[in-house]
Amino acid sequence: MLYNKTDMAGNASTLGWWFAVNLKKLVGFVVVIFVLFWIISKPTSASGSVNNLMGNLRDAGNSVVTFISHTV
Repeated sequence: MLYNKTDMAGNASTLGWWFAVNLKKLVGFVVVIFVLFWIISKPTSASGSVNNLMGNLRDAGNSVVTFISHTV
């Protein structure tokens, strides 16, 4: 009975779960392919974006450390 969307208790069928898992894998695969294409086609832009991201993460970490050191 793979064609049923729900069983008697209202639980999702195996087919629906399988589709959701494969959709997540497909979306993840497409994102990875897009990022690789972006890195290969525009390496300067990609490296600038990664540098900006790392700088923002560093600033956020410093802000958390400052908050905790002032709280204690």
